[in-house]
Parts: sequence; structure tokens; C-alpha cells
Amino acid sequence: MNHLSESQDSESRSPVLTEQQMLKQEHERLQERRRQAGLPSGHPEKDAVGLAFSGGGIRSATFNLGLSQAMHRYGFLKHVDYLSTVSGGGYIGSSLTWFMSYLKQDFPFGTSRRHNTETPGAVVGWLREHASYLTPGEGVDLWALSAAVIRGTLVNLLVIIPILFAVTVFLVWLPGPVIIAGYPHNGFTALLLGGLASLALLGVTSIFYALLSSFPSLQRFRLRHRANFWMGRMLLFGAGLIVLGMIPLLHGYIDLYFEHLIEEFNTSFSVAGVASLVGGWMGRDSGKEIQGYRKILLNIGLALAAYGLLQWMYHGADAIVNNGDVLRDELLRGGVVLSLLIGALANINYVSIHRYYRDRLMQAFMPPPDFTDFSQPSQCLLKDIPQTKAPYQIINTLMMTWNSSTPKLRIRGGDNFIFTPLFCGAPSTGYARSAEYLGGTMDLSTAFSISGAAIDPNTGVTRSRPLSFMMTLLNLRLGYWVRNPKRPAKIMKGWSRPYWLIYSLREMFGLKMAENQMHVYLSDGGHFENLGLYELIRRRCRYIVLCDGTEDQDWEFDDLGNALEKVRVDFGVAIDMDTQMLQPQGPNRFSPQPWVLGDIHYADGSRGTLLYIKASIFSGLPEDVYAYRRANPKFPDQSTTDQFFDEAQFEAYRELGFQIGKRVFENKKLHRVFGR
Repeated sequence: MNHLSESQDSESRSPVLTEQQMLKQEHERLQERRRQAGLPSGHPEKDAVGLAFSGGGIRSATFNLGLSQAMHRYGFLKHVDYLSTVSGGGYIGSSLTWFMSYLKQDFPFGTSRRHNTETPGAVVGWLREHASYLTPGEGVDLWALSAAVIRGTLVNLLVIIPILFAVTVFLVWLPGPVIIAGYPHNGFTALLLGGLASLALLGVTSIFYALLSSFPSLQRFRLRHRANFWMGRMLLFGAGLIVLGMIPLLHGYIDLYFEHLIEEFNTSFSVAGVASLVGGWMGRDSGKEIQGYRKILLNIGLALAAYGLLQWMYHGADAIVNNGDVLRDELLRGGVVLSLLIGALANINYVSIHRYYRDRLMQAFMPPPDFTDFSQPSQCLLKDIPQTKAPYQIINTLMMTWNSSTPKLRIRGGDNFIFTPLFCGAPSTGYARSAEYLGGTMDLSTAFSISGAAIDPNTGVTRSRPLSFMMTLLNLRLGYWVRNPKRPAKIMKGWSRPYWLIYSLREMFGLKMAENQMHVYLSDGGHFENLGLYELIRRRCRYIVLCDGTEDQDWEFDDLGNALEKVRVDFGVAIDMDTQMLQPQGPNRFSPQPWVLGDIHYADGSRGTLLYIKASIFSGLPEDVYAYRRANPKFPDQSTTDQFFDEAQFEAYRELGFQIGKRVFENKKLHRVFGR
């Protein structure tokens, strides 16, 4: 592909490319794909075909496996230029890329019954046997999963707790002013006085604000805006510092009137807080943001748990500073050394459960060709993925932007960050070449694992400060810190690692999550747009097949509505479609048909066609699919939290996808609509 190299050399060697530069090089790559597929090179900027595999965990992966088998059988897959994947759709999409692009094999999943005894059948058999990918056997079981969670939690606590304890000891040791008789005069006294001063300043500022309100020059919008901002901060800091400053008072009161019960009181604070947190989390609606009384329970729980922890720390610090507790002092010294050592040397991305999750996905969906040799990981660097007749994959993730100065990004909480064989980045950061980004070390398995990082603090479902705080403290996170493409490292060929303590605290308190920071935080792409439509519309695809395997038990089409709204707002694109024929009807809750067509109206006046396929039950399916439905009435919308598929469940979703694909892609009318 010399023409690609010449084109790339002609571009500016700036570390960040614009969207136009990125798309130009992608179009050249698509022309190469078409030549290898035996198709005319055409004009990808005008006639590209896009395929999207939605999120939905192993359910979506299995459903889209069946669909891809039908697409290949009826000759449609070879026409697909772009494959846009989100979360669970990325499992099977990346598996397709692994076999067809990196290993340069033909379609790996087979399309007929005779393939059960040939190589494609062996691949599907492997996927079926490893559908419970988090505990796939071969030495990895629930004990190993539990150990991975405990390991991440323990290490994170070893980094954070000793530092917080050391700060508490310093505050107890630090001499402070005497404000009332019997009140400890240490650093906590200064905190209390600082809080009172902040509230006093708020009062004084409020009075001056009222007195000066008659002067028009002092009531300009900008001045009012800044005044409101800083008065809010006075209230925040005042209340927070007073709460912290009164820790010695509560500790002394309990110790005075309930002698020898101080530890029991501290324990009761912590236990009550944990119970309240659990109560707020349990029984919530899957995939829905926590609201109502559950949010109140979470806030109360965090306050109690945090205050109990602070009381424990103050109790230990008081014992070290005022009572000469040698044992606690030695433990503190050792803990601080260990904390600094781990924080300086360990990789925050590797010790969370993300790495366990990524390794299990890699083993399940990127096995070696012989299915036996796992002595070396199936590493597939993005930059090393060659272009074959396989689709060009776009892996979608969410880059968190809760603290962005751009209103749209701040309100949405994220931007769409992509990984492709050629480029990595987001509109707000620009796009870096995959061969240069992070020194060219980003690999396919890490990329699609980030795209499926559903369990994570500060996302839409967990966008609760108490919940995010506790999840980060316990290291219950699947997200990933990466270098900002527009702020490349200047040394060591792009290598740059986020320092544990700093970035864990940023996650814990939701600070500096923005597109202009040195490192940005990535998580599940479904938290931005869960169908994979967004990037295909950006590329103005002429034909788009949208495969929806998301959980939608109430048939509300939330993910479809979110996708249509975002492409209208960001690209000025209107998509006209009617989902009425998809709605379940009658006592059996069968859909009249599992697909509908839509018209795409681009802002420049050009048109496109959207084929929307929904995981649904309809007449004419094999009896084993109906049998599974009778035993599991929520099929095919079982909860996304179920990531442990057995053989029957795997086959029900795969066969459903295949049967839907068969009816769609053997339809001659649709072939004409898609210009085939």
C-alpha cells in the first residue's frame, strides 16, 4: 500500500490531526479494502457502507455473531467498509478483526452446518465454550475473580489510607490556637477556625452584595456570575472545614462520657454508613441513574462511613502523638513508605480489575489459531493491523469531561474517543496516529476492553458522588487512564504513566475530568452512545446497518433516541424512521418484523439509508429458541449484568441473530435498496 505511505508522508507530522486529515487517510484505506475484496474502489467519502454492533455485553456479542454469519452467507459482509463497535459489540467485532485482518484468515465463524466439523466451526465452538468469559476455566474460576477484586481493593487502600492517616497525624501534631478551654489546640483547630472564617466572609460578602446592588456598574452579569461562584465556594469550604475541625470535639466527648467505648462508636459510624450505601445501591433499576430515596441513602451512607473512617484515623493519630503508641507509629511509617513505593512504581491501569477483565476477554475472543498455545498473549497492536478485505474497525469509548469548560461537554459528561488501526482520539482532543500514540503500544484487546468498561465511577449510572467515591476507594473500576493525544509526552517515545495517588483522588472526587488535562479517563463507549451510529454519521456513510442487541425490556428505544438526538445536534443530520413494526404485539409478545428502514438526511443535502435491526422475537424461529424463551421470559432482553452465558443461552442469542440476518439479507428488495 505504497500510496498510503506517500499520502501520510505528505501530511504534516504534527502529533495531532484534524478530522478532515483523519478521514482523508481512512478513505484511502477503504479503497485498498475494496480492492482486496474484489470490489471497485469507488468513492468512500460518498458511498461508504457502515455496520454498527451495539453495546450489551456478551448478549450483544453473541447476537451480533449470528448476524455476521448471515451477512457473510448472503454476500453482504464483503461490502461493509466501516465496522463501528461499542462495548459488548466490540467483543465480536474485535474477534472478527483479529482473525480476518491481523491473522489474515477468511471469515472465521462459518455459515453452514458443515462448518461444525471444520475450522470456522471450531472458532464458534471456542466462543460458545468461553461465553462465561469472566470464569472460563483453565485455572481461572470464581476464586480467581474474587482474588482479582480483593487484590485491587487492597492495593488501592494501601496507597490511599496511609497517606490520609499521615496527614491526620500531622494535623494532630501541628500546634494550633486555643479557642476554648479543653479543646485540643492542634491543626484541626485551624481547620475549624478556617471554616468559621469562610462562613463569616460569606456573611460579610452577602451584606456588601446587598448594599452595592443599587450601583449598575457593579451589577454586570460577569461580576454577578463570579460573585455567586465564589460565595458558593465559601459555603462549601466553610461547611467542610467545620465538619473536619469538629472531629476532635466529638472524639473527646465520646472519650469523656463513654470511656473505653470510643472504638465501638467509630465502628458503629462505619457499619451504619456501609449499610446505608448498600441499601441505596441494591434493588436499583439496571442501567438507570440512581434517584430518589436511594440517592439520599447513598449520601447519608458516604457521610457516615467517611466520618467513621476519619474518627478511626484521629483516634490512632492521637494515640501516636499524645500517648506515644510505638506500634501504631511504626505501622504508619511502614505504611507511608509502602504507599509511596506503590504509588511511584505501580501502574494504576494494571492493578484494578480492568486488567483481569481485559485478559479474560482477550482469551475468549482473540484465541491463538490452534486454540492451545497461551504461553504468549494474543497481542495485536492497533498500528500493526493490516488492511485486508475485512471492515475497518472503529472502537468507541467515552472520554470523561465532567469538568470541561465547554458547556456541551460538561453537561454530557463525555466525548466520543475512538481507537482505530490508523488513529486514536476525540473531536475535543484531536486525533493522533496509532503508530505514534502512547509510543504505538495500544493494542486491540485493551481498546475493546476499555470500550466495555461498564462498571466505573462517574458514569451515567454511577453518577453519584457517594457511589463514585466508594467505588474508587475500593478500586471497583474498569476504566483506563491514557495520555491526552494533544499533549504528547516529550521523552521516552511517548511513554507516560499517570501517578496513582493523584489520579485515584481525581476519580474519587470527580476532579479535572476534562479534555485539556495531561491524562484523560476513558470508560464504556455506551455511556456516550450505545449503538455505534455516531462515528458512521460523522463519516457520512451512504448505507448503515445498525444492529441493536442492547437491553430494552420495556421497548423504550432509549439508546436509539439518544443516538438520533446526538447526530442531529452535532452533525445536523435528521433520520426518519418508524419503529412501530418492531413493537411486540399479542399474547406471545411477537414483533411483526425485526427490522425497519430509515432515511438519513445529511446537512449538505445528501441522503442515506439506515437499516435498523433489533433483537426481537417473531414468527418462524426454530423451536429451541422458543423453548428458551418460555423458560426465560425476558429473552432476548435479559439483564446486561448477566455475563455468564451457558451453552443454551449462547445458542439462543446466536441463532436469533442468524435467523434475523437470514430474513434480512436474503431479501432481494433490501439488496436493491442498498444498491447491491
